[in-house]
Amino acid sequence: MKTKHFTLLLIAILAVCGAQAAGLSGRDIMQKVRNRADGDTRYATIEMTLIQKSGHKRVRKLESWAMDIGNDTKKIMFFTYPGDVKGTGFLTWDYDNTAKVDDKWLYLPAMKKTRRISGKSSKTDYFMGSDFTYNDMSARSVDEEKHTLLREEMLGGQKCWVVESVPNDKDEIY
Repeated sequence: MKTKHFTLLLIAILAVCGAQAAGLSGRDIMQKVRNRADGDTRYATIEMTLIQKSGHKRVRKLESWAMDIGNDTKKIMFFTYPGDVKGTGFLTWDYDNTAKVDDKWLYLPAMKKTRRISGKSSKTDYFMGSDFTYNDMSARSVDEEKHTLLREEMLGGQKCWVVESVPNDKDEIY
């Protein structure tokens, strides 16, 4: 499978990260982003717009909760709109240890069943009709990719780093 290289533009503002780019590697910067304080619990409302080739748009709304358990993270999301997916839930347990595979489950209310997402389907199956895979819905460890600092640039009046991140796993779809 062809690995796509993607560039991740980080708005890792120097003041927030507390360090100068000089002497920092792309991995160092990504580790600083990963280690930033984001609280032990998080809540978000999410609106996802799915755009078909024809230009037709479908809107989906979700609520998401996350909790840190040591270095690991538990997340749960529920669709709240539209009615055909309302109540569908997605639970992930993201392990910090890269040797341990993240756990993922999908709850389908129409069937009153829970489906475990594992193995290859985690990397290749798409999440609820979107372009995201189930794997995209989990956090990634810094060491799962090679990070290269490309440059510094200004964005919105803030000094930022541009880091290229390429998956180490050649089977990644990106």
